[in-house]
Amino acid sequence: MKANRNLIVFILAAVLAVPAQASLMRIYYPDIEQGSATLVVSPTGKALLVDAGSGIRSSDDDVVELIRDLINQGVITDFAYTVATHYDEDHIGRMDDVLNFGVVSSGAVAYDRGTDGGTPGTFAYNDYATAAANHSRTTITPNTTIDLGGGVSVRCYVRNAELPNATTVDLTGTDQQENARSAAVVVSYGDVDVWIGGDLTGNASLNFADVEGAVAPFAGDLDVYTFNHHGSNSSSTQDFLDVIQAEVGIVQVSRDNTFGHPRAEVVQRFLDTLDSNGNEPIVFQQNPGDPADNRSDNSLATYIHDSDDLAAGQPLGLPATITLLSDGTSYQIFGGVVAPVKLAADAGLGTLGDYPPAVIETWRSPLVPTAAQSVTVSAEIHDEASFSAQIVYTVDGVSQTPVAMSQVGSTAVWEGTIPAQSNGAKVAYRVEATGSSQTGSGFTWGYFSGTTPIATLRQNDSDGLLVPMRYHARVQGKLTVAPGVFNTFVSQIWVQDAAGDGIQIFDGSILSLALGDEAIFIGSLEQFGGQTQLNIVQDWGNFGATYVSSNTAPSPVVRTVGSIGEAYEGELVRLNGVSIVSGGGQIYGSGDSNLTVTDNGGTSTVVVRIDEDTDIPGANTPTQAFDVIGIVSQYDASHPFTSGYQILPRSKADFITDEVNHPDVIISEIHADPHGTEGDANGDGTVSSTHDEFVEIWNTSYAAVDVSSWQIHDGTGLRFTFPASTVIPAREAAVVFGGGSPTGDFGNAAANGLVFTATLGLNNTGDTVTLKDDLGATVQSVTYGSEGGDDQSLTRSPDFTNAPFVKHTVADTDDASRFSPGTTIFGDAFTVPPGAVLLTEVMYDPTGADGGLEWVEICNTTDQAIDLSKLSLGWGGNDYTSGSITLEGTLPANGVWVIGGPTSSASNASPSLDDAVELLPNLQNSGATADGVALFNFTASHVKSTTVPVDAVIYGTSNTNNLLDETGAAGAVDVGDAPSGQTVERTEPGRSLGHPAGAD
Repeated sequence: MKANRNLIVFILAAVLAVPAQASLMRIYYPDIEQGSATLVVSPTGKALLVDAGSGIRSSDDDVVELIRDLINQGVITDFAYTVATHYDEDHIGRMDDVLNFGVVSSGAVAYDRGTDGGTPGTFAYNDYATAAANHSRTTITPNTTIDLGGGVSVRCYVRNAELPNATTVDLTGTDQQENARSAAVVVSYGDVDVWIGGDLTGNASLNFADVEGAVAPFAGDLDVYTFNHHGSNSSSTQDFLDVIQAEVGIVQVSRDNTFGHPRAEVVQRFLDTLDSNGNEPIVFQQNPGDPADNRSDNSLATYIHDSDDLAAGQPLGLPATITLLSDGTSYQIFGGVVAPVKLAADAGLGTLGDYPPAVIETWRSPLVPTAAQSVTVSAEIHDEASFSAQIVYTVDGVSQTPVAMSQVGSTAVWEGTIPAQSNGAKVAYRVEATGSSQTGSGFTWGYFSGTTPIATLRQNDSDGLLVPMRYHARVQGKLTVAPGVFNTFVSQIWVQDAAGDGIQIFDGSILSLALGDEAIFIGSLEQFGGQTQLNIVQDWGNFGATYVSSNTAPSPVVRTVGSIGEAYEGELVRLNGVSIVSGGGQIYGSGDSNLTVTDNGGTSTVVVRIDEDTDIPGANTPTQAFDVIGIVSQYDASHPFTSGYQILPRSKADFITDEVNHPDVIISEIHADPHGTEGDANGDGTVSSTHDEFVEIWNTSYAAVDVSSWQIHDGTGLRFTFPASTVIPAREAAVVFGGGSPTGDFGNAAANGLVFTATLGLNNTGDTVTLKDDLGATVQSVTYGSEGGDDQSLTRSPDFTNAPFVKHTVADTDDASRFSPGTTIFGDAFTVPPGAVLLTEVMYDPTGADGGLEWVEICNTTDQAIDLSKLSLGWGGNDYTSGSITLEGTLPANGVWVIGGPTSSASNASPSLDDAVELLPNLQNSGATADGVALFNFTASHVKSTTVPVDAVIYGTSNTNNLLDETGAAGAVDVGDAPSGQTVERTEPGRSLGHPAGAD
């Protein structure tokens, strides 16, 4: 069989499922990669799960679907208990799925270590706690014994370091206390005892609490030891191993773990500890550890079940659930590439039971056939006696005549063929092997034949659960969302087929496809937060995407808010005439945000979800009714998955409103009719009906815009052309007056060289003002009527929005002023003036550790106090986004302000801290390449890697990373590295090293 693996396609790990009448205990270790999960099933079918693996890692086995299949086959008749040993994510990450996804029995009990000693504030714990609260959450305690029936019991020996004799191991001052609090249980069936202990600690020499040593005498001699903490050096001490004297060790790890699990010295220590019969024990390792990590040694394991994981670049590879069967006097272990290994229990030495044929692997080729292709199903099957094998299968739920399998030569491989099926046919199958009296069975797996309509795949039950979960399928459709829109690292795209039905496609890389492209996608059906997706990650088989042709993207279908739900999930829709409900949210400057909208006065609402990776964050929140286009998506955090539907707009262009979807540079204020006595807008001391006219334009973006050769027109024709090298800084304005000698600052416009004069001749009773770019294309056009002739300007309100124009006296709710050229409606500068605030001193390398001691000093060079809430600091080596903070407070005129700490001591020159906050991550200590600290004229949420600072300090040897200075160029290094305990301090005209007594 192994020689043929380059010619065949693997599907998923097969696990043995013995008929309910067999008096066997079954323990399954699902192949969940780096994590822990153990499923115990008694001969009566009552089941208990200890831990459930990670929810953030990809895994070869799906714990929920493994359980569901065993239920469907009748192996599990009552899934009655779960046990969370402790609250690390790799142990409880999928426990909420187990509890939520409809596999646990009514009245099931969720045992865990309780809340003694505190609980972590993690998403994993919160999700688990929410789910467990619906299933009789109960604290397990030492001596708690769970009867699974048929002679199988599960007894707790320790939890929260509390022992069966009511004494407690002191955890004070020790490391990894969450691990030390693990609950540990022993599963017993007849003479067979199996230890499952979470991440229990024992190595006191490394400052871990020795809970192992304390609990070992209570547990005594064991048969199977599930390695504590995945074989970490925190556990499996010699004292512990000497007491349990196990014959077998089982360890769950992954190739990509970064912890060196299992540690070589730990595995060797276990192998060197003879079992109770004086024999060397054996180790079953589910996956290899990282072969490049010299802390582990894969050669020490007696068996490694998932051999494909040894191949570089295949982090998932061939799945391998470890299965342990026991008749109470002996046990058999197999799975993946490991044929059955049979051992006797301590008390029954030499007595080996008769077990069913073991179906240890199942695979098929092709993974997803065309409608013309038959499917070859292969399985590796082992038994001590003769047996027959067959493929039991259904098509669209209808049982078919089983297909007899034949042995391939003298190997352990058996093969059979499922006939070709029509497009969209749903095929479910499993392999059964029957010996003289018992039948062994593999997992049930399935696929959809040929190309399947998306509507056929998106079938949910009454609780919103995807019915064909983990089935493999092929779809063909056009992209409604291109790669990179909702995620810049992986592909989260949507496609619609010819019938208009949509589905999300996921791939682990950015696919080379564009909006509207038609393509074929092959993958595995999954569900996340209630949303169906086709995962096409290429790991084995024929998964992936195949380009077909370029096309126009499907048009959105008009829907109403009240209709949004499961029926339209995955579809590109348009909602017309929606408005944001009161308190319905806003579009944030960065990150994700939600808008709750309605189209019928609030009777029906839906969330418009703004994704941080789109260009929408930073846009204005609509104040008027608008239309919106987007994908119908779903995120429902808990079972049942029948709510949480939302609209995902792809870009600002999906908002059919000028308030959001507008150019970066817009016409912001028009003054056509100066007041006869109060109309001196240009500040030259003379009121003029022509000279005091003006047009103001805003750069609403957070990057400078070059408007050289742009033009302003009105209804008569060209009125002004911006000269060469005219650049409007981010969030600033340019003003064109009708003439005269403009006098004043006009916010920062004069300092920025953005005050101009021209013959405007604006019509008081109505005109159209148009802004065109250097190619003559219209950027924006504004038409006003008689309202323009009311002795004041027309302005957008609030500032920097594309909101409708209003009269200035209405917009200025403070003073009812008539105009505000170059400033906010209330007469303030838009940003801090150039050079007004400078970086003057940086302490990035205090004496000793940096944490809590770094600081930055800034200085106000003006005679006016400055509100710091518009400014931010950024720092880093590649750019200034490694760390950032928005400033707070008011910087006094000609004063200094120190941000950092929060500790002030001799180690950091004892600064007087104005804003005591730790700079995290810490400022970088430079070396061969430069690092820097920068000051920005916006809040931190708007700073990108390309944002130009208003001031910067670049320190180190050489600016090879091209950190930007205040000119927007890759600046030269300002100063070399400061010795530890000294600062970089500004002196005039340059910068030099200094060591002040404090911030000065």
